[in-house]
Amino acid sequence: ASSPNLKFILTDVEVTGLSGCKPKQIQHGSKLELKILCQAKLNGNYELNGQVLVLPIKGKGKIHVDLKTTQINVDANYEEKLGDDGKKHWHITKWSYTFELKDKSDVVFENLFDGNEVLGQAARELIANNGNDIIKEIGSPMIKAAVARVMKNIERFFKAIPVEDLILN
Repeated sequence: ASSPNLKFILTDVEVTGLSGCKPKQIQHGSKLELKILCQAKLNGNYELNGQVLVLPIKGKGKIHVDLKTTQINVDANYEEKLGDDGKKHWHITKWSYTFELKDKSDVVFENLFDGNEVLGQAARELIANNGNDIIKEIGSPMIKAAVARVMKNIERFFKAIPVEDLILN
C-alpha cells in the first residue's frame, strides 16, 4: 500500500479465522457475486514510513490485526470446465473485491519509531482509536491476502462439487 506519502510493506503475513466466514448472499449469472461475512486475524511483519491519517509515522516490526465482522463483496468471472469426474465444474478465472468493516478493527504495530516510547505512545493511541480508518487507508494488502485465501477455498469447493449439484432449478 505504498503511495507518494507512505511506504508500507507487509511480509510473512499469516491469516487465521477464515474458516468461520459465512456467505450472506450469492448470485450467479454471467458473473458470480458473493457477499461474505468474515472475522480474521492477521499477523506478520511490517515496514512503515510516511504519513497515516494525519500522523507522520515510521517503524519496522510485528503487526497484529483483528478484523472483526467484515463484509467482503466479490465479483468473480468463471467458466465451466470438465472435472476429473467427467462432470462440469465452475472455475474462477478472475475476481475483484470491495470490503466494508462492520465492527471496530484492532491494529497494533510493534516497535513504532524504533521503540521511542514518547513518539510511539501518541501513534498507538491514534491507531487504537481509529483502527477502521487505518485499515481503510493502508489495509488493502491485508484484506487482499484474506480474500485470496477465501477465493482459493471457494475454488477448491467448486472443484469438488459439480455444477449440477450447485444449482437448484
